[in-house]
Amino acid sequence: MSVICTRCGSTNVACEAIVNPNGNVFKCYTDESFLYGQCDNCDTYPELTDPDEVKMDIDRLYQEFKSYSNTEPDYANCRIVYKDDGDDLDVKISLKADDKAAVMDESIFYHCDSISDLKSLAEYGGKDFILVECFSFDKWTDEDLLCRKTYGMIMDGTEIEVTGREVCDFYGPYFPLDKDYIEKYGARHTARCKLYGTQHVLLTPITISQIISTGNLLEIGEYVSFRIKLHFHWHVEICRESMEQHPPFQYIINAYCLDCPETFVRRYTCFEKALLHCLNNFNENIDVKNKYDSINDYLSKHNCL
Repeated sequence: MSVICTRCGSTNVACEAIVNPNGNVFKCYTDESFLYGQCDNCDTYPELTDPDEVKMDIDRLYQEFKSYSNTEPDYANCRIVYKDDGDDLDVKISLKADDKAAVMDESIFYHCDSISDLKSLAEYGGKDFILVECFSFDKWTDEDLLCRKTYGMIMDGTEIEVTGREVCDFYGPYFPLDKDYIEKYGARHTARCKLYGTQHVLLTPITISQIISTGNLLEIGEYVSFRIKLHFHWHVEICRESMEQHPPFQYIINAYCLDCPETFVRRYTCFEKALLHCLNNFNENIDVKNKYDSINDYLSKHNCL
């Protein structure tokens, strides 16, 4: 056994221990004695580690995992210590270096390609950290695999990449998600909100006149888009349609909430009615009075007339 300093790798170290004063016979180390060592080589008080003992723990835990799972583990739960400042961190270390999904996973601290590679991290080497404890081995759950998958979406000619984790975080814990829903709807909606969250004009009393001017000149198939702050932030597209498609309607709103998985779709006979419905929070409750009776009412209440 060679106990070393985690800061410099020296064996010129000391720590607390229980010693029989009658003959100075070593009895045992005190609890957490390695956490508060002393190194005469780098003149610090670092955590100490025994690389051979850590390696033996890795072998033991690996065999235990294999005995009850009959499969190879995906990752190890470990604790590392940084050499420069002595800070420690509980981490996940992947055991499959060619796992592309794991490479994209921010919860993975480091990637190994074998148990031998993992054990080498317990030695004082060229890394900026040293592995001091291995707690357990584990497999990715179905939910883990779902969250780690990456989806590429094309939005307005721009490729937007989102992970399953981003989709799950956007939809929240109370919205049931599965692989099919994410692939058909969830990833696209999340990508759309990721793209439009900071893009496009924000509808305000200052910008509304320009938006109306653009909207009234739309040809069939063209649309005007903007962001609007209601209770949540929304991305709104008002598109011109052929009246023969859905008479007597000529415009359609496709609105996407940027803060939660909510959408809104309605058709209108003119552009101003579509825009006014946005200003009135998409209100469709006849018992709730609209905030604005017209576009001019909106402008006058904001001192723009």
